[in-house]
This record gives sequence, C-alpha cells and structure tokens, in this order.
Amino acid sequence: MVLAQLTSREKALYTQLKTNYKDDLVQYQRYLKEEVRLRTELRKTVLPIKSGLQGVQGSGFKSDKPYSAYMRFGPRPSTTNGL
Repeated sequence: MVLAQLTSREKALYTQLKTNYKDDLVQYQRYLKEEVRLRTELRKTVLPIKSGLQGVQGSGFKSDKPYSAYMRFGPRPSTTNGL
C-alpha cells in the first residue's frame, strides 16, 4: 500500500503508530542494555568457588576436588527433623 493513497485520518494514524513503535523499540533496547549491565554486576559478586559450580549440572564439570567439597556451602541436613 502506498502512503499517498491513504486518507488524512489514515496517514495521521500511521504516523502515530510509527512513532509509538520507534519509542517502544528504543525503550526495549534500553531495557536489554540495563539487563546486561545488571547481569554483569551480579556475576562480579559471585564467589570464585561458586562460579566454578555454575556448569555443574549437565555440562561435564571437571575439578580435582570432589563435588562433596563444594557442598559445604549448602545447608546441612538435620538428623533431628523427625523423618
């Protein structure tokens, strides 16, 4: 459809929708940029020993320490929980 064939009301609507689309696209790109920034900041806060565990599940985790050595950071099972 050629823009010249539209009525003035359709042209106004087209222009409004095009502007809204561009604004939404800019906002979405800002959102993606902020998401990357936050993810980067979060990854900086992960302890080095825990960052090695990120690939444990299903990715062939290789280490000279047994997996149980890393488990000391997790919750300890209770023997008095009544089960």
